Amino acid sequence: FVPPPPLRPRGARSQPAPMASASGSALAAPTTVRTSVHFTPLRGSSGGAAPSGLLEVDGLTLLLDCGWEPPFDVSVLEPLRGVAARVDAVLLSHGDLAHAGGLAYAFARLGLSCPVYATLPVSRLSKLALYDAHEGVAEQSAAGAPFTLDEIDAALSRVSELKYSQTVLLSGRAAGLSLTPLPAGGSLGGAMWRVSKALEEVLFLPRFSHQKERLLAAAALEELPRPTLLLADIGAARANPLPRKAREARACRQRCRARCRARLPPAMTVTSR
Repeated sequence: FVPPPPLRPRGARSQPAPMASASGSALAAPTTVRTSVHFTPLRGSSGGAAPSGLLEVDGLTLLLDCGWEPPFDVSVLEPLRGVAARVDAVLLSHGDLAHAGGLAYAFARLGLSCPVYATLPVSRLSKLALYDAHEGVAEQSAAGAPFTLDEIDAALSRVSELKYSQTVLLSGRAAGLSLTPLPAGGSLGGAMWRVSKALEEVLFLPRFSHQKERLLAAAALEELPRPTLLLADIGAARANPLPRKAREARACRQRCRARCRARLPPAMTVTSR
């Protein structure tokens, strides 16, 4: 009579038995190497601004967006000063000031020196947004903008322009890490970033839209596998978007008011209804 093996408590995992070699000696069971993932928010964690932060994967540091908006308060970017030197790459999700407005200042004044990854539309729109911001601040303030046009060109020259679903495999110290931009919706070229290494996958989508526009695809979140870590803006989930016709009518009204303000003398104002 052979007694049955003892019962294993529920939820407990059995340890793999050692493998035997041809000579009869036991071989050690293979060990699993875990990937370390850590996220540190820099701005936007309490609402009121687009989220931005540091994503650290096995010692490699990625800066997720670098937003800065008028009145361009320098203290907003101060948290980046102490960590800019160890940033290995910057990922831009959208081409507006809320997501790329601090790029020129960070490269010129904060010690940021690394490659930047973005889609082609985001790269071009970021440059236009920074140019417009420079001219607008120069007209309204005698001190001028906190960054120059040359600093804008120098920062945007570091951008590697990618297509949707184009995967970049990093090398050197970041070997094994891959970056992939995916359609996020909501803006031209807007991207959510998939950062992968081994079995770990991080998905960063600060602003996204489930609605398909005339020229913009919707964010296809249901087609993506479940990530290990999801970094998203909950404000986008709470938004109640207007129908397409209402959004287009509102955009036309805003465009007309902007043209009227540009043509009228400074003493006259245009009120909206």
